[in-house]
Amino acid sequence: MAVTGTACAVCGATAARIWRVAPDYLLGGDQTFRALRCLSCGLARLQPRPSAEDMGKYYAVGAYARAEGDSESSGLAARLNRTFQEQASRAARASLRNEGRLLDIGCGDGRFLAAMAAHGWQVEGIEMDGVAAVLARKRTGASVYNKSVEDLNFPEESFDMVSLLHVLEHVSDPRKVIAEAFQLLRPGGTLFLALPNAGSPEAALFGNLWYALDLPRHFWGFTPSTLRRLVKECGFHEVKIRHFPLFYLFQNVRNVIRRLAGKKTAPANVATDRVEGSGMRTLAFYALLTVSKMLGVLFPGEVMELTAQKPMR
Repeated sequence: MAVTGTACAVCGATAARIWRVAPDYLLGGDQTFRALRCLSCGLARLQPRPSAEDMGKYYAVGAYARAEGDSESSGLAARLNRTFQEQASRAARASLRNEGRLLDIGCGDGRFLAAMAAHGWQVEGIEMDGVAAVLARKRTGASVYNKSVEDLNFPEESFDMVSLLHVLEHVSDPRKVIAEAFQLLRPGGTLFLALPNAGSPEAALFGNLWYALDLPRHFWGFTPSTLRRLVKECGFHEVKIRHFPLFYLFQNVRNVIRRLAGKKTAPANVATDRVEGSGMRTLAFYALLTVSKMLGVLFPGEVMELTAQKPMR
């Protein structure tokens, strides 16, 4: 059955079909949320959305941006640091410059900023979670702003790289955010994105139990084609997408097991991992990360990394 309502962020069409219906697996509760898929381009979208006033309650402490309870020697910290260090290496290689000025939008507790600083970049971040912003400042010594990018009024062409790591799927208007990133970048600057792939085999296989569905926090479900189209229409070129299959394998399997056990919630979040972290889990994570990188050369997967360049004049 076709449904109309919120316009698609990529093509502007309103006609869509119901794609997924799921509860909040992260925090629990009986309420269900509905994701539609655009009949024109295939972008998924949350419809209806909770009000702006209600959204705050869906972001649990420790679920995304913060890990203030961890020591840097914990298994969780090691996994997070390893992930961001490898992302930073790929981002640095994708840039046309060996170093420069980076703005990380939605920088969380600053681990990616720290990793990029280790590569010689001058780093700044934006983080709306005030506690996470404090942690990022402590970790990096960098300027981390607790305001939206629109409110900061940076001059055009201020940065050599703008990154959004698992942020674009959360924002109300992805086109506006990507267009703002284009304006902030100098000619030849790099856009670096990471986000779930709603067109992946994992998304199809696990359906409503797919970990990266994450309703109602994810407003949008991009596919490689819809992400590429949006970025190109905002002016970028040299668009490249890298895939990471099976990235959320442990969380996906845990969701299935809990559902089969009759449990409505699947607390596969940072807070849970903090308690359950172990050396064996860390080794398993490293092994899975290695396999994911290898498979991603050949196959699409549930996490996408996109790099794109702002054209030189």
